[in-house]
Amino acid sequence: MTLFAASCRNVIAGYYCVQPGDTLDSIAYGFGRKPDDLARWNGLAPGATLLVARLLRVAPPDWSALQGTASGASKSATSHEPAPAHAGQFIWPVSGMVVHEFGADGSRGIEIAGRAGMPVKAVAAGRVVYAGNGIKSYGLMVIVKHDEGYVTAYGNNRKILVREGDAVTQGMTIAEMGSRSGGQPLLQFEMREGSHAVDPLAHLPAGSGPVAE
Repeated sequence: MTLFAASCRNVIAGYYCVQPGDTLDSIAYGFGRKPDDLARWNGLAPGATLLVARLLRVAPPDWSALQGTASGASKSATSHEPAPAHAGQFIWPVSGMVVHEFGADGSRGIEIAGRAGMPVKAVAAGRVVYAGNGIKSYGLMVIVKHDEGYVTAYGNNRKILVREGDAVTQGMTIAEMGSRSGGQPLLQFEMREGSHAVDPLAHLPAGSGPVAE
């Protein structure tokens, strides 16, 4: 057994064992967190290089207390909470052809071709936990956290229409599709269940989504 395997054998809830190639950004995305929060909870500088096999805290130090505080803040900020999202109740973020499938060349999501400026929709109700361009390979990206442990990410946008902390409803326009440097307009769409990347096509309705207006 390698030192890495031994060190990552018994990871308690609320922690994550760093694997080769991990960054604060990628781990934060996987757990629906903000990179700055992970850095603060672990006493790291933003963008710090991570040591393989190190245990990182991925939940707030006092999770139950902060969860109650966040719940109270959410209720005061909006008059209604997003409806829960369940497997099988997602919609397509855009209407278009899937040009890159999950798992192809190590892809953790799919790419859906469309037209520049096409509205990008939230696939289910949830709350925006990230909106920006801090993860360069995704360009302008929005990450939405849903109930039931699901997180969805929408990358390669030309414009973001929501802010971190916003509650979104299913079908709400959250961004506008952008174009790659080569000129092809497409959406990078990823979905996670807990900390694991899952194939969006296993959760989206068969066929393409409704035709965008």
